[in-house]
Amino acid sequence: MSTNINIHKVPRFLGILFALLFSWNLLSGQNNALHFDGANDYFSLTPINGFPSNTDFTVEMWFLSTATVSGNCPNNFRRLFSLSSTGFIDQSAFEIGECGGFLTLFWHYAGASNVGDPINLLTMTSNNIRDNNWHCISVVRSANTVTTYLDGNAVALLSPPILGAYNFNLFRVGHIGSNSTTPNQDWEGYVDDVKLWSTALSFTQITACNPCVLTCNEPNLTGYWRLDDGVPNGNNTSLTTVSDCTSNGNNGILFLGPSTPPPFVLNGTTSNFVPSTAPILYPEYTNSIINVSDPLQTVGLTSICSGDPVHFSIFSGLAGNLAQAGPGTSVAWEYSDDCFATAGIPITPAGGSSALFSGFSFVSPPGHPATSVILALCSPNAFVDRGYRAIITVTDGTNTCTYTTDPFCSLRICCPVTASVNVNPAGPLCDGDIQTFLVSLTTNVPLPALSNFVHITWSVTDNTGTTQLSSFNDLLSFSYPNITVHPQDICFEAVVSNCSCPSVTVKQCVRVDPKPDCGTITGSASPPTLSHDPLDPDPDHYLICPGDDAAVEVLLPFTNCNKVWQYMFTSGSSAGVWKDLGTSNSNQNTNVLPHLKPASSPYLWPPGETCIHYRIECRPYNYPNSGCLPCTSNEVQICLKPAPNTPVITAVPNPICKNGQSYLSVQNVQQGINYEWFCNGQLQGFGDFFYATQNACYWVVASDGCQSAVSNKECVKICCPVAVISCPIPVCPCIGDQITLDASASFSNCGPLTYLWSWVDINGPHTANTQSITDIPATLGTTYTLTVTDSNGCTDMASYTVVPCPN
Repeated sequence: MSTNINIHKVPRFLGILFALLFSWNLLSGQNNALHFDGANDYFSLTPINGFPSNTDFTVEMWFLSTATVSGNCPNNFRRLFSLSSTGFIDQSAFEIGECGGFLTLFWHYAGASNVGDPINLLTMTSNNIRDNNWHCISVVRSANTVTTYLDGNAVALLSPPILGAYNFNLFRVGHIGSNSTTPNQDWEGYVDDVKLWSTALSFTQITACNPCVLTCNEPNLTGYWRLDDGVPNGNNTSLTTVSDCTSNGNNGILFLGPSTPPPFVLNGTTSNFVPSTAPILYPEYTNSIINVSDPLQTVGLTSICSGDPVHFSIFSGLAGNLAQAGPGTSVAWEYSDDCFATAGIPITPAGGSSALFSGFSFVSPPGHPATSVILALCSPNAFVDRGYRAIITVTDGTNTCTYTTDPFCSLRICCPVTASVNVNPAGPLCDGDIQTFLVSLTTNVPLPALSNFVHITWSVTDNTGTTQLSSFNDLLSFSYPNITVHPQDICFEAVVSNCSCPSVTVKQCVRVDPKPDCGTITGSASPPTLSHDPLDPDPDHYLICPGDDAAVEVLLPFTNCNKVWQYMFTSGSSAGVWKDLGTSNSNQNTNVLPHLKPASSPYLWPPGETCIHYRIECRPYNYPNSGCLPCTSNEVQICLKPAPNTPVITAVPNPICKNGQSYLSVQNVQQGINYEWFCNGQLQGFGDFFYATQNACYWVVASDGCQSAVSNKECVKICCPVAVISCPIPVCPCIGDQITLDASASFSNCGPLTYLWSWVDINGPHTANTQSITDIPATLGTTYTLTVTDSNGCTDMASYTVVPCPN
C-alpha cells in the first residue's frame, strides 16, 4: 500500500509547541498508543471546536481490545468512543464499542425517551475482535445513514435509518457519553491515531486503515489525536491532555480523577502511553519543513547569488530538530520557479553523489544547477524566486508512505550582474572644456524598477577627487551638465548591487588632455647673420644674406606638448603648407640658404623663393588622438636680403669752375644701404652724396653687407678759361697815342667766351665787352683788366698796364 501525503507548514510558534509535545517521538521515530485499563481510563473533549452540533461526521481510529469480561450489552458495552450532548442533557448519544468481543453501535437522537432501549443497539460484526490484533475502524454518519467499516470493509449499515437530531458537543474516547460510572463499560485495550471529521467521508476518502499518518491540515478534520504524547512506558504524570495536531485546538482532557476505580496512572506499561504496535508506518515526516541556511553559519537564507552553496535541511516538528532518516527512508528533491504551480523539476544529485540533494541535510556545491539561474531566467526581475520541496518516502517492504513537504518558495536567487558604463562624449577632451555628460549603465540582465534589493551607487572622480552623485543613485542613466574638465581623467563609477550577489564596480573614464601652452620663438644671435629690415616694424621679420646660415630658437617655453618645428615658403606650389622639421631641437637651423650649391642639394630653397617662415606647433601629448588642438607659436620670417637697387648718381653743377665743387648725390637712396664713392677707382668717401672738386669720373657702390651694385659714372669737368691780353703796338706808346688791346688769344675748355674790359682814364672809368678795345692811355699809365667768362660762367682775369713813353 502506498500513500502520498503533502506536508503543510504551520507558524513557527506552533511548531515549537508541537516539538515540546512530540519531541521524544519525533527524534526517535517511535509510534505511541494509549493503553486503557477498562476502568475510568478515558479522555474527553468539550466543546468540540469546528464541529457543528448536528452534523455529518466520521470517526476513525486503530484499536486493539484486551477485554476478557463476557456478557451481553448494554451491561458489558465497552465504549471505544462516544459522541453526546454534555451531561446527556438532551439524550443525544452515539457510541461505538464492543460487547463480548463483537463490535456494537448504540445511538439515541435528541429528545427520545427510550434511553437504553435495545432497539438502539446494533451488533455489527460476527467475528470476535478480541483477537489480539489491531483493527482499523471508520464510522460514517451521512444524514440518517450510518456506515461502519472495519479493517477497510463495510460491516454494518444502520437500518432502519436513524432519525432525529443529534446535538453533539462532547467527544470521548474510552467512556460513555454520560458522567456516570459504568463498571465493565469502559474500553479495555489500546487506541491509536484517532480522527474526528465534521463530514461524511466517502469510501475512497476513508483513512483509518492508512498506514500513513495525516498532516493535520486536511479539510474538515476536526480533531486528530496521534497519541504520540509522552514517553512510552515512562512517567507521564505531568501530562493532562492528549494533543490535537490540527489547528482547531481540540486537545483531549485526560481523566485523572479522583475516582474509584482510579483514572489514568500515566506511569508504567498500562494505563499510560506505551509503544504502539499498530500497523502505522514510522518514522513519519508530517509537519516537516525545509530549512535553508548559510553553509558556514546557522542563520537562515532568504537570498543567494546564483551558484552559491546552500545548506539544505529537513526539520521535524517545526521546532528546529533535524529530521532523522529511519529504516526504509529515502528523500528526493525538486525545485520550481513558479512555486510548483507546474510540475517540479527533479534535482539530480551533483556528480551522481547520493550525499547531495538526496538526504535530510547537505550542502549544495557551488554552481549546482538547482541553486543557479541561467541568464534567460533573469528577465525581467534580475532574480528568480525558487521553490524547493522534499519528497520523503518511507517503506517497510509492504506499505509505503510518501511525504511531500510544503514548498519552500522563499529563496531568492539573484542574478549576477555584469555591467558597463557608457559616457557620451567618450572623449578625449581638453583641459578647460565645458561638457554635459550623458551617462548610462548597460547590464547583462534587465534591471527592474530599482527596489530595495537592486541598487546603483554613482560617483565621479576628477582632478579634485571623488564625489558621490547621490542624486543619481539607482538611475540607469542621467545627464551630468556643464562640467569644466581638467586633466587627467574624469571617471564615472557605478557600484551595482543585486540582493545577495557581490557588488560589481564598473567605471568609464574620459581622458582629459592637458591643454598645450605655446611659448615663442625668435631669431638667434648666434651666428650673427640675421638683421631686421628697418622698414619693417615686425620684430619677428628678419633678413639674411643669401648663402648665410642662421638659427631660430625658443624664447619662452612650451608646456604640455611635444614641440614640432615647422617651416613654410610663401610662393610656388608649397605656399601656405607647413612642413615638419622635427621635435628634438630647441634651436632650429635655417639649413643652408640659396647660394652656390648644386642644383640637387636638399638644402636649396625652391627656385624663386625669397622668404622662409618658421614656427613651432605645440602638439598635445596624445596627438593626433587628443582632445586638444595643437597651438602654434609666433612665426619667424627670414627673407633673403634683396640686391641693392643700382644707384643712379648725378653731379650738380657739372661742369664746375676751377676751385668750385660739384654736388654728387644718389638719386634712388635705399635705407639700410651703404654707399661708397670712388674717383677714378680710388675710394673717396661714404654716404649718399659727395662733393667733387676734381676733373675726374666718379661713381658709387651700393652695398647691403652681402650684395652690391655700381652706379653710373658721373665725370665732373672743371672749366678753366684763360684771359690773354694782346697789344699789337709797342709796349711804350707815346703819350697821346691810341692803343689797341686784343683778347682774341684768350681761350677756354668750356665753350665760347664773353669779354669784359674795364679801365680808368682821364675821362673816368670805362668798360667794354668787345674782343678788343682802343684807348689812349693816361700820361701816367692806364691798367686795363680783361675778364673772360665761358658758357658755364667760369671766369678768368688778366690785367695789362700801359704807361706811355715820354715824348
